Amino acid sequence: MGWQRNGDPDEADGSTARRTTVVDGVEIEMACPQFAATSFKYLHLDHPLRRFCIRMLLNPWFERLTITVILINCVTLGMYQPCEDTSVCDEKCQMLKIIDDVIFVYFVAEMTIKMVAMGVFGRGCYLQETWNKLD
Repeated sequence: MGWQRNGDPDEADGSTARRTTVVDGVEIEMACPQFAATSFKYLHLDHPLRRFCIRMLLNPWFERLTITVILINCVTLGMYQPCEDTSVCDEKCQMLKIIDDVIFVYFVAEMTIKMVAMGVFGRGCYLQETWNKLD
């Protein structure tokens, strides 16, 4: 899969990301409006870190894993009982804290991957999606 930047008058910054891929021996060029030409004013579409983040974001297992982590987070939040005596932190409390810390690290990694892949500001970037603003 190759990446290149092509001009498109509909884009605010005058460029759009295009992806080429080979399907059954035929090279197909597809516009990728969800990816800005640059991310963080330095990472172009051909930068190895950005390409890695885009591949991760386009992988269907990335979203499946994110949904699974959200569901696990819902369950652990339901198990938390704030009205109990907090002076004694039993094994369940310690386990919930560890799980909460792991979930937090995953959400930060997910946000970072999306910001690098999509860009942060601008049309079609990370902060254009309402759910991402909630993050």
